[in-house]
Amino acid sequence: MRIAAPGSGGIGGYYGMLLAKAGLDVTFIARGAHLEAMQRRGLTVRTPQADAVDRVVAQAATLPPQWRSSMPRDLDDGRRLEVEALSGAVVRRGLAHGIPIPVHQTIAACLSVHQPTTAATH
Repeated sequence: MRIAAPGSGGIGGYYGMLLAKAGLDVTFIARGAHLEAMQRRGLTVRTPQADAVDRVVAQAATLPPQWRSSMPRDLDDGRRLEVEALSGAVVRRGLAHGIPIPVHQTIAACLSVHQPTTAATH
């Protein structure tokens, strides 16, 4: 099975590295200056502390209960969702490289039904 690690920065690079270390065939996807740097120097993942994920989760738990990311706010306010720019881009890049992206295809398909119509945005 081939696996795509889109946006191979801190999160994608870390999880892609874990999958590659486990013996899976991982393709890292990047663009722009990040891609150029990866082509010149490769991808280096540094994990200063083993509890880094636990610290991020703990920090997220301190957010106020009313805090929400931009996509649910856009949905509530009737604005177009950024799913096409996020999961849609991952799907397009994966398909261009012959890598199935079933999770992001599902996300994009499920959320696309919530996009406002052109008439509703005027």
